[in-house]
Amino acid sequence: MIRRLLPAVAVLALVAVGCVPVTEPVGDVTKAELDKDLIGIWTGSDGKDALKIDAPVVKGNPKGLMRWTFAASKNEEPIWFFVATVGKEKYGNMCLSTGEAQKGSLDFAKDGAYEKWAKSKTRAYCVFHYTTGKDEISLNFGDEKAFKAVAGEAKLAQVNNTEVYVTPAGWLEKYLDKNGRDKVFPNGKSETFKRSK
Repeated sequence: MIRRLLPAVAVLALVAVGCVPVTEPVGDVTKAELDKDLIGIWTGSDGKDALKIDAPVVKGNPKGLMRWTFAASKNEEPIWFFVATVGKEKYGNMCLSTGEAQKGSLDFAKDGAYEKWAKSKTRAYCVFHYTTGKDEISLNFGDEKAFKAVAGEAKLAQVNNTEVYVTPAGWLEKYLDKNGRDKVFPNGKSETFKRSK
């Protein structure tokens, strides 16, 4: 599972198990805009582990970069991500590392941290699908087996000793645009979160 790439990604245990791990994201971070409907504190259906999503302004970071943390925890490292749209569907790209990530190395609240990661050869992403509604969001991290099959059909290689697939720039976006999201991100894998009042 992608969780071994970065301790902070234990957040995936909170939502539907699965991940779409790739070396190239859906969309372009330099053109990404904030999705203000995601900003806030969100509580899962079990009423535990609220998520906090915000968008701090940090010198050198792309304007569309957002931050995801556990609202009640001060020990979890933040997860940084940006969003993109393919057709009418919304996707997020969580920033990961396929290398030995040191504590704090992916905390883009520090000047220069994002730029260093963006230039690294260990840069990777976990892509998820999401929807927003009135005071709720739905997150879908995909079906690992289904994506593995899709990657196999496309003859994608994996980054050494990881489950991250080496993807040409724009490959996943083109796949989703042509085939839709249903196979890789089936509805049954979604988890709904309500906005905390």
